[in-house]
Amino acid sequence: GVLVVGGEAGVGKTRLLEAVATDARALGFRVATGACLRMDAGAMPYAAIVGALRQLVRDGDPGTIAASLGAYRHEVARLLPEVVRLAGATAAPAAPGGLGPGVPDPLARLRLFEAVAGWLDRLAAATPLLLVVEDLHWADPATLDLVRSLALSLSGRTLLVVTLRTDEPAPPAVGATVAELVRDGADRLELATLDRSTFERLVAAAHGAHPGAPAEEAVDRLYERSGGNPFLALELVEAGLLEGGDTPYAGVPPSLRDILDARLASLDDGTLEVLRAAAIQPGPIDDEVLAAVLGRSIGSVGGALREARESGVLATAPGAPAFRHALQRDVLLEQLGPGERRMLHGRFADALAAGGRDPSRATAIAWHRDAAGDDARSLAAHVEAHQAAMQAFAFEAAARHGARAAELRGRVDPAHAAGLPDGPTLLEAASLAALLGGDPARSAAHARAALALAGDDAVRAVSLHDRLRWALWEAGDHEGAAREVELAVTRLGDDPAPGLRAMLTAQQAAMRMAEAEPGPALELADRAIRAARELGARDVEAIALGVRGRTQATHGQVDEGVASLRAAVAIADELHNLQGRLVGEAAIVAVLARGGRAREALAAIDAALALAEASGLGRSLGAQLCAEAARASFAIGAWDEAARRIADGLDRRPAAVIEAHLRLVALRLAAARGRDAEAAALEARLAALEPVLPDGEDRASLDVARAEAALAAGRPAAVRTLVDR
Repeated sequence: GVLVVGGEAGVGKTRLLEAVATDARALGFRVATGACLRMDAGAMPYAAIVGALRQLVRDGDPGTIAASLGAYRHEVARLLPEVVRLAGATAAPAAPGGLGPGVPDPLARLRLFEAVAGWLDRLAAATPLLLVVEDLHWADPATLDLVRSLALSLSGRTLLVVTLRTDEPAPPAVGATVAELVRDGADRLELATLDRSTFERLVAAAHGAHPGAPAEEAVDRLYERSGGNPFLALELVEAGLLEGGDTPYAGVPPSLRDILDARLASLDDGTLEVLRAAAIQPGPIDDEVLAAVLGRSIGSVGGALREARESGVLATAPGAPAFRHALQRDVLLEQLGPGERRMLHGRFADALAAGGRDPSRATAIAWHRDAAGDDARSLAAHVEAHQAAMQAFAFEAAARHGARAAELRGRVDPAHAAGLPDGPTLLEAASLAALLGGDPARSAAHARAALALAGDDAVRAVSLHDRLRWALWEAGDHEGAAREVELAVTRLGDDPAPGLRAMLTAQQAAMRMAEAEPGPALELADRAIRAARELGARDVEAIALGVRGRTQATHGQVDEGVASLRAAVAIADELHNLQGRLVGEAAIVAVLARGGRAREALAAIDAALALAEASGLGRSLGAQLCAEAARASFAIGAWDEAARRIADGLDRRPAAVIEAHLRLVALRLAAARGRDAEAAALEARLAALEPVLPDGEDRASLDVARAEAALAAGRPAAVRTLVDR
């Protein structure tokens, strides 16, 4: 199950989860907790997930963890590099990065997510699991995507709990994630501030060590001052607000900052030095890293942290120590001079660099290098952070690091940037990452900036025009995309570069696929195929074959189109290009289905489904293929088969848009069978899912299904309303 816990800061979310975790451990659960972290430059990719997975590895039996990882270890190692050694391997296979050859497989992120879910399910099969993700309001887009995926795919032996602040506006992506979790069945718990009677019980419990009950007027004053917020109330009790006139705050209700200042004043200089350094790094305090930063022993640092816990500066919960309140960090940071801060940031970067390169750590290192003011080392750190984020498919973070590296590259002395990519290469990498992260507008901006720096290098300019073409196409600017292809052809001029010319010819063909007359697109595709075969450029040949196949099928040559597409799939198989194989199989399915050859389409779907299962994409892509199979089965009147395919797809816990496709076919099936009550329930569910459907064909298909259900139920007026709309 999934539980979303919201509430204002200090209302008790963390305390509640500490109690839940204690009870869960008593019941035999594994418990893993991670918190989303945000630095000045943005959220740290996968911080909460990495923290939780690292806790599972740290607390678990090494043999059990290694056995449970199995074939998942290389994917999980993208987030947690240490599991490779644990599982007895020597290295994880590197994903193509934005600065190296090749383009990361867009399906690879799905494989990573399904591998993480698969590993957690294996652990939960032996011991039930409580997985906690705190502070979702600070999550990066990759974490949000992974949380949504886990919510759908984890087994019934795992409880996923996420917390977030709701007293401040959440970023749109966070709000959309929470809405999707709830729509897919998550329970929602909103913690409110305490009412007067509950507040009295809290104060009485906190005041228990003092003689006598607190005066009612003192409780009233405390309730008014705290607004019923438990954290602030307890801080005020500890500050002595209930004690009368001999407290430091007699007659003047203290602010939380006053309380925190007073608490720090009670600590010795050695402990304050440790705390000021700890305040530099957001999140839980790592005593080993902190010891390295300060050049002190772990025992010395541990003693200071214990004193801080006993004084109430740090939280007293089990696990890594952390500040009880964000304001406490701010107070300590303000006590540091600018030079001290820069020095500590540099030392943190050095200490973190000695401990590996998961994407969260790489982002933290780059951020510390920036704050230390060392542009040359910051440049190198952002390049590494970009590569680490690409390896973990945290594309949004990768784009941010690539753009920052390009900015630094322009002002760092070339002598200090030896061996690092130049500005256009970094901007092209940022453009690719932004595109893969679903932000074509930002991708186009980076590509244009790179083009402005490309100079007289025609081959590089052609590559950048192609990147811009891709971004514009994804943004829906098809005319702009076609224009970029023609600009690339013009820029190439008489340059021999035959491989590039063949690729551009294939792209020219793709830009003309939708024209009423197929001749120009087919002629260009055939020219690209011939050139690619002469060069042995099998990847370009596959692209051109795909363009030819889709063009042929669109203009009624279904058999010829399927043959071309199958040839493209065969090349993708030869090149071990999973994305190419799946895209080709999906195109074959679509061509056969639209050509009225549903039985052949079903056979093609089964082949694609077997490929998806073998590739670790059975839940995500498999559910999508089940929806295609349900549509094809319904089209030929195989209603029982359609029902089976729908059930199979829903059992895979698909994303909302795929669930909508499945339930849309289910609605048509229920209407055809005259099952009005079932149809009404499906209409209600589809109404909740409708916002996730893109405009156009999907919305029209939903209205068709609604009309069929209305006719079957004898509601012609409803059909008229749908037609008028």
